[in-house]
Amino acid sequence: MAATYFEPLHFDDLIFLAVICVQVFPSCYLASVVAAEISSLPYAIFSSKWYEASSEHRRDLLIFTQLTLTHIELNLNAFYATLKTAYSLFALVLQVKDI
Repeated sequence: MAATYFEPLHFDDLIFLAVICVQVFPSCYLASVVAAEISSLPYAIFSSKWYEASSEHRRDLLIFTQLTLTHIELNLNAFYATLKTAYSLFALVLQVKDI
């Protein structure tokens, strides 16, 4: 019997895809929220009265501001890319399994 691309998925397969979504989505969503908040930190630091602080505190603020400008890109786009890759690999495994 020849395998087709549109064979119905088994219940276990659907559970597997749902588990992937449940595991990855919260991390990517919360990373998007944190990234949005972090992007406003340099302006908030600059708006504070940093010039009245001690030189050690100003140095720490400078270092912290530089660290907030570099961040890891883990967001909802990464979630969708992970889902696409996982489904592609899943479809490949199903196709190879049927051969």
